[in-house]
Amino acid sequence: SEDSVQLDDLRGYQHSYQENVEAAQSFKSERMPEMTAQLDMKIAGLNERLVAITAELQAGEYVNDAHFDDPTPVLDELQHVKQQLDVIDQHCKQYSSQQQLFGITVYNYKNQATAMENFDKQAQLWSMISQWNDKFNEWMTSDFIDPDSGEVNIDVEEANKDVQIYVKESFGL
Repeated sequence: SEDSVQLDDLRGYQHSYQENVEAAQSFKSERMPEMTAQLDMKIAGLNERLVAITAELQAGEYVNDAHFDDPTPVLDELQHVKQQLDVIDQHCKQYSSQQQLFGITVYNYKNQATAMENFDKQAQLWSMISQWNDKFNEWMTSDFIDPDSGEVNIDVEEANKDVQIYVKESFGL
């Protein structure tokens, strides 16, 4: 009868499905060590890049007081570093999701947190320097006869407060 033919077809599909599942599981089991090794290498590469970025942020242009008069080159370079950190963040998220998918312990990217903290401190410092320079230029080019000394005092007090907060946060004072 037609029902028994359909039942036989269904059993055939079920058997074929079971064979395909077993083949897929076997393939996964064979490939898992290679995939986890590749993922570990990618994570190690990210960590090396993060350590390098952290070191770069603590040297060179970022600590050179020659740019105090014009922090634009440092701010431009910081923007480039921010783009790198954003790309790295996407990789970290991707690798973490792959680790979850593989059923292995998800790596804690401590070097990423350190690099971001150093970046944030440098970006804040050089932004404050830029803002100070902008205000200073405004004060120096405004009408000397009728300066709004109240506004200048407020600007200086705000800058002083920002610097004190920065120093406390950066140096734990």
